[in-house]
Amino acid sequence: MPFDCELIREGLAAQPVNTVSSLAFIVAAVVAWRRHLPGALALVLVGVGSVLFHAAPSPVSSFVHDAGLVLVIAAAGSAMWAKRTRLPIWSLAVLATGIGVWAVSRTGGAWCSPTAVLQGHAVWHLLAALGLAGLLLADR
Repeated sequence: MPFDCELIREGLAAQPVNTVSSLAFIVAAVVAWRRHLPGALALVLVGVGSVLFHAAPSPVSSFVHDAGLVLVIAAAGSAMWAKRTRLPIWSLAVLATGIGVWAVSRTGGAWCSPTAVLQGHAVWHLLAALGLAGLLLADR
């Protein structure tokens, strides 16, 4: 059983719920790209890496996912630093809530149910995509 709780299945996606929910990062990337925000490409990397990781886990997909996260945070941070923009509280609150959901829904956690249709890790994806997009939008 993986650390993110959803049961590994045979077929197109090893973790279908977590795979589909990873598309939230791609949606956030499209919003960021249409507004010409730094970090849009990094959000694409997060989404693609997450989709690939949950569909067919590998060290490469894990690296793409993690590198994308680092780049999103770096892009948002450097843009806010350059313009002396304050961190958006709502975005940080969404990310903090997502981290809380992620923590209790990991394998062995109180909210872990490997065969459930709604996966806590999927909720984390949705909240993280929203929170990261909020960080990128902060300097607008």
